[in-house]
Amino acid sequence: MKVPHLPISRRTLAMAAGMIATVSLAIGAHAALNMRALDAAKAVATDLGSESTRKVSRIALIIGNGHYPDAVTPLTQPINDARALSASLRRDGFDVDVVEDANKYDMTRAVDRLRGKIRSDSIVMLFFGGYGVQVGRESYMIPVDAVIWKEADVRHEGRHAVIRGVPRLSGAPVRALDVRAGAALVLAGLAADGETTVFDPWHVERGYPDLAATLSALGANVQRVRDGA
Repeated sequence: MKVPHLPISRRTLAMAAGMIATVSLAIGAHAALNMRALDAAKAVATDLGSESTRKVSRIALIIGNGHYPDAVTPLTQPINDARALSASLRRDGFDVDVVEDANKYDMTRAVDRLRGKIRSDSIVMLFFGGYGVQVGRESYMIPVDAVIWKEADVRHEGRHAVIRGVPRLSGAPVRALDVRAGAALVLAGLAADGETTVFDPWHVERGYPDLAATLSALGANVQRVRDGA
C-alpha cells in the first residue's frame, strides 16, 4: 500500500537542516514534544535509507532541560525524551551530543559544537525539551539559569541558533512530523530545484486544509496524491 504523499515538481528540499540557508532553530515548551521524540527519530531513520549508498555526516544535538529553579516542580519529560531520542539516534548511526539541565553557557557551547561539525552533506537534528518563549516572531530555548522578568530579558537570556547552509537546495523525499514543520517543508520544496515528495501530509492538512489547491491557484506546481493513487 502506498503512503500518501505530496509531490512538488521542479522543486525539492535538502534533507539536512544544516543545509537550509538561514534557518532559525528554536523549539518551545516540552509539552509539545512529549510524544514526538521517538517518532521523529524513526522518521529520520526511514527517510535516510536512500543515503546508505554513500557516507554522510549524521549529527544531532539533544537538549533536555527539566530543573528550572523558579518552577514549582521539575519537568521530568524533557530529560526522559532526550535520553530516549539519543539512544534511538545512536542506533541509527548519529553522532549525538546530549546536554541535560543546560545553563546559558552550556547551551552556547553545545550549539557551537554542533555548528563546528556541520558539513555540506550533513544531516542535522536539533531537539530541545524544556521551557521556551516567543518574542517578536522568534522562538527562544530557555536555559535553566535564565532570569526573565520582562520581554527585553528574553533576547539576553534566551538562546537561538542560526544555521547557514548552501545557497541552493537539492532534492529528497521528506516526511512531515507536525503542522508547521510540514508546511515549512512544502514551502522549502517550492523554493528548491527538482522534485519534493512530502510524506504524511495529513499533519499539514490539520492546520492548512486544501493547501495544495491554494498553492496551485497561486501558480505553484503542486499535486496531492491520495493513498493507492
